[in-house]
Amino acid sequence: MSKRTALYRFWDAGNVLLYIGISENPDARFAKHEALKPWWPHVVRKAIEWYDNRELAEAAETEAIRTERSLYNVAGSPWAPKPRELGRCEMQLTEARANLGDVTDRVRLCREAIFIVGRTRERQPRVALVPADLADAAEAAGGLDRAAEILRSAVQS
Repeated sequence: MSKRTALYRFWDAGNVLLYIGISENPDARFAKHEALKPWWPHVVRKAIEWYDNRELAEAAETEAIRTERSLYNVAGSPWAPKPRELGRCEMQLTEARANLGDVTDRVRLCREAIFIVGRTRERQPRVALVPADLADAAEAAGGLDRAAEILRSAVQS
């Protein structure tokens, strides 16, 4: 049987619900939020409800996220932005890691840039693999910043 688990909520000074979460050790979890979350400085009020086990807390958390419209919860929120569709020359980082040989073959044979998309909220390309001759030509045309512009336009066309 799982341990007693807390369901917690954070609000800002305007009484806007910022975040809903669960933890068996809320103080340790709050310290992680403080270290990692950009919204943490806005927290002025906290509330904690204790449940006899994690399963009950998870059920309460799911319902709270679904109905209370917290500003920063993404998982389970019907209001969370949906991931955008990947373009023809993009692939998820996990897929790229699992199939690195396929990625390099595709770059070498197809002469196209492949953008590896991480799990960032903005879904910005994190890595681009391009054939060496295309990268060299782009860099020769104006340095790394200009090379990035040329590569982006080559991929989009």
